[in-house]
Amino acid sequence: NGNHGAGETLHDAQEDVENLSEELRDLAEKARDDVVKRMQSTANRVREVTKNTQGEIKDGAEKVAKRFEESAEHLANFKLKDAEEKVEEVVGKVTDTAEENTWKTVLVVLIIGIVIGWLLSNMQD
Repeated sequence: NGNHGAGETLHDAQEDVENLSEELRDLAEKARDDVVKRMQSTANRVREVTKNTQGEIKDGAEKVAKRFEESAEHLANFKLKDAEEKVEEVVGKVTDTAEENTWKTVLVVLIIGIVIGWLLSNMQD
């Protein structure tokens, strides 16, 4: 039965997407952790470089350092799992629809690849 083969192919594609999603989440978490450390290090470095200054320069440097720390904290608290669950929900809905047509399945995989590529390229910026 041709539909059975298409269903297996779709199931395999779903597993591949799930595996890729997990790998991407791990990579994104590592990248996020690295960026957080660098931002905290930058805040410390700004303070170190300006420790012997006074007035507006010291105040400005402290504001910059605090912004780095606040941004690092915000980024550290960003929940990749929440974002992943939303993506999985959308993928699940699209996949259910795609089971009706093999060409739709191909399109879904292409779209998912484009989205993942876009996410990765934005993470590198």
